[in-house]
Amino acid sequence: MKKSNIERMTEEARELAQQLVPLLHGLHQELQQTDIKTLQSQLRAVNSAINPLKAAGIAVPEELTRKQESLEYSIRAIDPARRFLADFFDQIRPLTPPTHTAYQRRRPPRSTANSRVSLAELFDADILQDGTEVVHLAKRSGRRIAGTLLRPGIIELCLDGHIQRFDTPSGAGKAVSGRSTDGWMYWHIERNNELVPLDYYRSRYLKWRKELGRETQETD
Repeated sequence: MKKSNIERMTEEARELAQQLVPLLHGLHQELQQTDIKTLQSQLRAVNSAINPLKAAGIAVPEELTRKQESLEYSIRAIDPARRFLADFFDQIRPLTPPTHTAYQRRRPPRSTANSRVSLAELFDADILQDGTEVVHLAKRSGRRIAGTLLRPGIIELCLDGHIQRFDTPSGAGKAVSGRSTDGWMYWHIERNNELVPLDYYRSRYLKWRKELGRETQETD
């Protein structure tokens, strides 16, 4: 009996999912367990050992060379891997029906006001990922300021050699600029070589929360 397009596509999708899901899970876990700052520190230490040897014309031990290459490869791989996962889930999220159990298992929204959203809420909804870099590019000077998004919902910055953490984008923006800012438009995440404002991710969350609220009303 000839299969319908739905049956055929379902079987093909199931076969792909059996291979893809473990790979994605493994990649996600690897990224969660990888601290780029630690890798960079290790690379600096290795370079500090190699550079004097090269300057003195002494052969660099093969073990040090292999360690240097391994660290460089690992560091270069992190950002493309993060962008791939972010883009992948951006593409499939609209295909997930609001009634799917993945939505039903999510934590209820913390905020009741439509316009008031915290970074923690975006982390809870898996819209933001731990360790993602946020940047601000000054229009006039072209200066690039970078920070890191961390759970449960903070932006970590290194200012004047000191690590500082902020629980709002506006607070982090004010610390850099010295004046009040709309942090959701001030900070950006790089995707496909483009800077996307945090406001885009806040809008996605608000849309999801609205759909979740509508679904909850329908099932009550």
